[in-house]
Amino acid sequence: MKKQVRRKEVRSTVRSVPARQTFVALSLALIGLIAYWNSFDVPFVFDDLVSIETNTGVQFGDSLNLSSLWSRSVLYFTFAANRAFGGQNVWGYHFVNLLLHVLNSVLIYFLARRIFSGHRPPLQQDLKQANNSADWFAFFAAAFFLLHPVQTESVTYISSRSELLSTLFYLSAVLLFARRPPDRIGFVFSVIIGALFVIGLGAKETVISLPMALLVYDFVFFSNASVRSLLPRWRFYAPFFVGGIAAGLYLATVTLRASIGASSGNLPAYHYFLTELRVIVRYLQITFFPSGLNLAYDFAPSTSFTELRVLMSASLLAGLLFLGWFSRRRIPIVAFSILWFFVTLAPTSSFISIRDVIFEHRLYLPLAGMSILFPFFVTKIQRLAGSHRGFQMAGAIVLVALLIGTIARNEVWRDDVRLWSDVIAKAPGGARGYQALALVYYRRGQYDKAIEVTRQAMDRIKEDSSGADFNIGQFCLGIGQYDQALEAFSKAIERSATSKDRSRAEYNLAVTYLYQWNALKQKKQQMEESAFLREQDTLLTMAEAALLKSIDSDEKYLPSWDSYMNVAVDLGKQEALRNQLRQQIDKTPGRALYGLGKLAFQEAKYGEAADYFKQAVKFYSGEEMFWFNYAYALEEVGDVDGAIDKYIRALRIDPLFMQAHHNLGQIYMDKGLTQPAVEHFNQVLRSDPKSTVAHLQLARIFIQQGQRALARNHLSAVLNLSPGDPDAIALWQQTGS
Repeated sequence: MKKQVRRKEVRSTVRSVPARQTFVALSLALIGLIAYWNSFDVPFVFDDLVSIETNTGVQFGDSLNLSSLWSRSVLYFTFAANRAFGGQNVWGYHFVNLLLHVLNSVLIYFLARRIFSGHRPPLQQDLKQANNSADWFAFFAAAFFLLHPVQTESVTYISSRSELLSTLFYLSAVLLFARRPPDRIGFVFSVIIGALFVIGLGAKETVISLPMALLVYDFVFFSNASVRSLLPRWRFYAPFFVGGIAAGLYLATVTLRASIGASSGNLPAYHYFLTELRVIVRYLQITFFPSGLNLAYDFAPSTSFTELRVLMSASLLAGLLFLGWFSRRRIPIVAFSILWFFVTLAPTSSFISIRDVIFEHRLYLPLAGMSILFPFFVTKIQRLAGSHRGFQMAGAIVLVALLIGTIARNEVWRDDVRLWSDVIAKAPGGARGYQALALVYYRRGQYDKAIEVTRQAMDRIKEDSSGADFNIGQFCLGIGQYDQALEAFSKAIERSATSKDRSRAEYNLAVTYLYQWNALKQKKQQMEESAFLREQDTLLTMAEAALLKSIDSDEKYLPSWDSYMNVAVDLGKQEALRNQLRQQIDKTPGRALYGLGKLAFQEAKYGEAADYFKQAVKFYSGEEMFWFNYAYALEEVGDVDGAIDKYIRALRIDPLFMQAHHNLGQIYMDKGLTQPAVEHFNQVLRSDPKSTVAHLQLARIFIQQGQRALARNHLSAVLNLSPGDPDAIALWQQTGS
């Protein structure tokens, strides 16, 4: 009878474990949702432009093909999946990020539970203080990782999904290793872990440290800090030793060749190492006191080991490493957490030079190991305070504080003006914050504020300002300050370091003259004919001269050649230029064919233009402007399908080519394909919220679909921008309001 009761009790206990773990997982998901509920509308920022918005593989679904695991292909696969299911709606991207973050927290719970329950002797007294439950310790470790405010840069910043994904595979491998009996860790098991290792590398290259992290776990927990006890598992480590070296060499010489090591803009390896000593101390500081968090630090490099800050940092880190080694037998959890911290930081914070010396998202994986110390520290603080009760209460208080900090930090991320203003306030000597804030204002059409921010940067940052001059010129064009734009572009030309930069500045100088000419045409009725013609000739001649200089500086820059064709027509030089280009077909076929096509285009001879463009394809297949003009010519001659194909080719080169999006939206609208039309017009509005044409076209589509509320939203936007707009008023009446 007793045996039956015991069996029943054992079965009941077994059944309760999965239920308890499910409850913990759901609890972590809930508190994660509470912490990040206000992050789901955070816009694309910073590297999201490159990773998502202008990434052709993401925008056109090419990255959904995982036939090979190349650099970050797994990451881009997830971005492409988001794009396929939800378009450019940021909600879906943030949902996936949070889901991955919660999953990583759950993995930490299981790993921490394994550590706390499987290695009890040094923790016996602490576990008794927590009602003898390793589950409580594990839960607090996972919750600490989940709620720490520094994690916002990895979770809320969409492009940092690379950290979330790579950590998912990393922790999965470590957990499998921890649950494996040591005597069954051999070559076959290395194949399983190796698969996770390779997939993880497809998310982010920092997974390269995984074999060393497994070795640390083995050394501390399986081998009881005995090197000799590691030797029986050499068959497991041997493939990683060989494969790790091969992967490291491949990453350093092929995949990451342009971004790490002695590439342009990177610190020398020794200086980078000295700087990282201070960076790691900063990471430790924000781990224990997460204040002053910043997306873009202005972190001055160190060049000498005798620098006081370097010496102090090196001493602190050496002491921490000594503590880890000293604790390897007495308090193995401390040793593991410290060694994990250094091992997982090594790919980005050692001798391998990377352009940016510090980013908070690099702390994501290291914090996984450090979080296991959190419940351990809570009990130690209790003991020092002379208290033997309230472990759960003390831990909960800290977690609530972290939760509030995370919510507050997400509020900063929710508005890109607020985010980059925060960067400038905390790093007033760094150029990145000013550049990004000015660009945000420029995209919003607030050109005066963009100019103000750029001038602040020029006053506060003493370095080459040719880029700032160029930006000021662009912003001045936006508000019609043509004289100031000419002055800014002229300074940019003088300060240009390369012929390419000079060519771009010369081109924009010409564009400014053409803007002045367009403004002049608006005043034609108020001017005498002779005065108008004289000023017109002056502006077009100066534009022509600037374009020729731009072409001389970089003959491959197509916008200059394209604009030169336009100016030649306006000056009445098209016949002479056409004869000249016909004579140059054998010598410079690409430029001559494009020029002849553009001249025909300007004269509305679209069939002839399309024929020339067809012959020039092999010379300009990488130029979005070429494909756009080719598409426009085909559209004008009635080849709509051909035009769609060429517009899409233009967008494959530049997914933010707004004119192509607009024209595609119009074509799809005319064909009755409302869904792709809406998508393209929305893309126009994401780049230019003040586009009244896009708003009006979307309003027409939504009225046709019976979605009057959506139509009114777009019509309201038009009327706010242009009160009394007759098209908007007429459409408003159709909404029944």
